[in-house]
Amino acid sequence: MRREAANANRNAKSWLFSVPLALQAEARLNGAVRVASTAFQSRHAKSTIAQRNVARVDFDQIHDRQQFGSVKWANQWDEFSPRVEGEDLLSLWTADMDFRAPEAVIARLREAADHGIYGYTRRDPRHYEIVQSWFARRHNWSPVLETPLPAPAIMPSVAAILRTFTKPGDGVIVQSPVYSPHFEVIQGNGRVLLTNRLRLQNNEYELDLEDFERLAASGAKAFLLCNPHNPAGRAWTQEELGALNDICERYGILVISDDIHCDIRLSDRPHIVFSCISDDAGESRSSARLRRRPST
Repeated sequence: MRREAANANRNAKSWLFSVPLALQAEARLNGAVRVASTAFQSRHAKSTIAQRNVARVDFDQIHDRQQFGSVKWANQWDEFSPRVEGEDLLSLWTADMDFRAPEAVIARLREAADHGIYGYTRRDPRHYEIVQSWFARRHNWSPVLETPLPAPAIMPSVAAILRTFTKPGDGVIVQSPVYSPHFEVIQGNGRVLLTNRLRLQNNEYELDLEDFERLAASGAKAFLLCNPHNPAGRAWTQEELGALNDICERYGILVISDDIHCDIRLSDRPHIVFSCISDDAGESRSSARLRRRPST
């Protein structure tokens, strides 16, 4: 966390956490990012590679994953939780797809395994350029190369931000129903959970901005946004995000945006990155306006 501390004086109001699915393996393997980087150099090359890879994928093939300890198909979360018993169960309870990884990723993993030496590795310097290119082309957002930071996972990163910019007892807003670790990371770090329930209208979830502002005015210090929303499936619009940002600006609330599902959407509605909805949402804020946890 030293790098986060070094950047404390130029922290953006909103923190974005998203590792697109096609980049997850690339973030771990030096060779995989080189494959992606080469593909990005030419629009024609990118199109050719994409068509060839799609042609190789058999979406109808069923793979037996139980022999490799799949949590999804074991029908239990871990060795301590009860197993769900029954025949011909269709497991739909966890975010885990049953399609094989791209051939380029599989080939690089094989190459690394065959090398036989599994020591410490460094991140390819071009990795951040690939992340920047991905978001620029797909989501019309081009983060400054110096701003992305490596992190072990989303929830540990949220926990680190909460510990840095809020104090025990501070209120943090979430919008339920939502991914359950959003509740746990707040309460587990001694912050107060403030629940802004979404409203179900005509079979679609909508924001309750009146209740959101009530919670903001009660003294909330941070807002953990889920965009697109899990499990509601909403890709929040520019107008909706703008309304949330206006309230957060008014009450000086830090926005932490979890965008992990930005590349999996139920409609053609584009994903709007919170940091690019306005200059206020993306610009750096004075560290004096962010209530930081005192050093111990």
